[in-house]
Amino acid sequence: MQFARALFLASVAVASLAACGEEEFVAPIKEQYVINLLGANERPNPVTTTATGSAVVTVMSPDSMEWTLYVSGIDSVTQGHFHAGDANSAGPVMFFVFSGPTTARGITGLLSSGIIRRSGSTFSGAFTYDSLLTRIRAGTTYLNVHTRRNGPGEIRGQVSK
Repeated sequence: MQFARALFLASVAVASLAACGEEEFVAPIKEQYVINLLGANERPNPVTTTATGSAVVTVMSPDSMEWTLYVSGIDSVTQGHFHAGDANSAGPVMFFVFSGPTTARGITGLLSSGIIRRSGSTFSGAFTYDSLLTRIRAGTTYLNVHTRRNGPGEIRGQVSK
């Protein structure tokens, strides 16, 4: 009798889940943005360098996003940040992705990665998680990597979907 009752309750639970519809069980589509970093993208003064980089920003949920930043052939990185600004201007720092420094020469590979959270992450100035996310979606955010040789920035790239 107990087995029959348990079997009945299990079948009711399965039927209830099926009645909810598939859309409630589909994982949300994550937003992904790519960044190609080059010296020629630096503003206001493009930089002549063989260093390059790439990054990916993935919005995981309304409250978190992650980044991964790779570089190639870059020396003595001092810091890296997301900045507010379009492709033709230099803007204020919004969020640090690398606080360096490193004295290594010819760095190639993963420079930094992490998760930015709505609560618990530290933003620069008056910027917040929401302002960073809004700017990323609008295409008015760029990432750049600074070095000892090029303090204002060695390589830079606009965040784009």
